[in-house]
Amino acid sequence: LSVPSLRHSASGSSIRHADQEVEFLVQQVRHLCHERKSIRQAMERLDQRCCTEAIELRAQLRCAQQRFVEQRLRREELRRELQVAGSRESASTAGHAMSREIVFLQSHVDSLQS
Repeated sequence: LSVPSLRHSASGSSIRHADQEVEFLVQQVRHLCHERKSIRQAMERLDQRCCTEAIELRAQLRCAQQRFVEQRLRREELRRELQVAGSRESASTAGHAMSREIVFLQSHVDSLQS
């Protein structure tokens, strides 16, 4: 390529080729930047939705914990009432048995005296 016109046209085509490559790379960078921005926006929307869901789940958890505490207290209250009722029933049953024994003994004493 010692001929100047051939050298000039060869370097002109390589410049055009280099310009095309640069333009292609610039387009790629723009495309990647656009994708990155879209991904970042999607992540922000997802973070916001997750934050909202986390707030709702915390509220539901607090309500469930409160119901659990209330149910546990009610269960303990009912257990105590059952124990008291059982004690009363035992005392009542024992009282009836004692009354019957007394009546029997009195009738036995009365029969001995006659």
